[in-house]
Amino acid sequence: MGVTIMRIFKFIIGAAALFCAAVSLNAVEVPAGAVWSSDFDLDNYNVAPGKTLELSPAAALSYSAKWAEGEDRKISLVATAQDPYDIMTSGTEAEGSYVWDYESVDPTVLPRGDTYTLSYAITSGETILDTVDADSKIKLLPEPAMLFLIPLLFLLCGARKVKFFLPALLIALVSFEAAADVVSGVTCRQRWPWNGKVDIDYTLSPASGNTSSGPVFSVQFFGKIGDGEAFNLSTIEGEGQYGLVFGSGTKRITWDSTADLGNTVDSSAAKVAIFAQDVTGDATYIVFDLTLNRVGFTTTPPSVATGAISKLTQVWFRRVEAGTFVMGSNSNDPYHSEYAASEVEHTVTITKPFYMGVFEFTQKQFETIAGYNPVQMWAYIGDTKPVDNVSYNDLRGENAGATWPQYTDHRVDSGSFFDLFRARFGNQFIFDLPTDAQWEMACRDKGDGTYWGSGVWNDGSAILGTNPDSNLDNLANYDGDSTPVPHEVGTKTPNFIGLYDMHGNVDEVCLDIWAPDVSSYTVDPVGPLPSYNLYRVVRSGDCSTDAKECRAAHRSFLFPNNRLSEDGFRAVLIP
Repeated sequence: MGVTIMRIFKFIIGAAALFCAAVSLNAVEVPAGAVWSSDFDLDNYNVAPGKTLELSPAAALSYSAKWAEGEDRKISLVATAQDPYDIMTSGTEAEGSYVWDYESVDPTVLPRGDTYTLSYAITSGETILDTVDADSKIKLLPEPAMLFLIPLLFLLCGARKVKFFLPALLIALVSFEAAADVVSGVTCRQRWPWNGKVDIDYTLSPASGNTSSGPVFSVQFFGKIGDGEAFNLSTIEGEGQYGLVFGSGTKRITWDSTADLGNTVDSSAAKVAIFAQDVTGDATYIVFDLTLNRVGFTTTPPSVATGAISKLTQVWFRRVEAGTFVMGSNSNDPYHSEYAASEVEHTVTITKPFYMGVFEFTQKQFETIAGYNPVQMWAYIGDTKPVDNVSYNDLRGENAGATWPQYTDHRVDSGSFFDLFRARFGNQFIFDLPTDAQWEMACRDKGDGTYWGSGVWNDGSAILGTNPDSNLDNLANYDGDSTPVPHEVGTKTPNFIGLYDMHGNVDEVCLDIWAPDVSSYTVDPVGPLPSYNLYRVVRSGDCSTDAKECRAAHRSFLFPNNRLSEDGFRAVLIP
């Protein structure tokens, strides 16, 4: 497909809602040149309990029978249309399964498209002891749907008959170029016993020239029945259900066809298509709307106006690219000698990009997810102020959540804050606390592959070694401020990649176990094991700390069940 440039809406909303304003079968326009799968069947077959059929070139049939151990018995499976066809003739197990490779059978012997009745017979030698009609009917299909799809710029604009933007959400206009071979290897497979669900596997590959270790893709799913209108697959679950997928490789989405189409569809001409774009360069920010449960991306920073929705019911994350930086401090920092033991300078490499919260988590965001506001001091209460008085255990849990870094798969306790946050978006995204190194890297990031070093704030101005520090005043809320209580997030100057309050407002708990010297952890550091101690790292300064505790290199700690005023957090999104 030739390169095409179109102006499209860049803000993606979850696939289940983005493309369907009212009902799932709203017609959408599919542009000329779109590639569809070959037909597959959506018949609601009568598959009896205990009998299963998996529609691939090989049909997997399960069976059961009973006879005494040691008896000379065999079981056979027979499919009958006009004439019976022996599927299996030598099964000796009373219970088991058999894979029937019907594609290897001559279609003139076993016509495709015919409906067959399954039965099985138990024999002893040449004697048929029992024949049972399983009352299970199957229809043989050709090779299952498979296609290599071309990503189209139609991605969002093509659905002209569908309302797909909401005034409450940020919309940005940009230009995209089509990138070939982003999606391929799409296969459709019905679940059996038939329950209306179709598993759709597909493979994503970065666009040519994208060398990022963390590609981001936008995806959209379409269906069509016979000669009918194309429609969006609305009731879907899995990788891509919110229109955004992280990382290349094979993905799976499951479509509940009966939820979208009802139980009246009886068609052997169903089709599915996938459109995808590599949007890595355009997903500078990823946004999660907590009211609409939708996901979007943009290159435009969030509004920081007082009471902005970005601080209330949306959670904004900023991409931080993989890189190498110098962690800790040296003699250029006027406070180095005082904190040398916990700020040992060393080089750290983080090999994968991640997304850092633009703001400290606010009270309204927390309450929307968790159902309560833990802040207790009346002067600290405010929807757009950072949440505090939450412990590490509140956020991650004291069981599975306490196992970091023994397990680095970001497991958390059921019912913990991050469990609730993930569940809100179908457990398709990993939200967590940042690691110690991720936090410092994001704070120092200049946005051009370089990082601020020791002795400067994150705008490049010098750390003066005084309290108050006039170079810090515009960057942080600390005890040099005239009103030493937590402020609304995002009211100070951000760092070079648009992160606010990194130098101070409330303290921010991190994942890692505390250790004073972490200089031996140099590549994707996760910190020491829990056997070292139970304390967790805390970063940033707060509204009552001196300037020296607001530096990027400064590290402190707290016990995981401590709930303290002025201790909050900033979330990270792990691609």
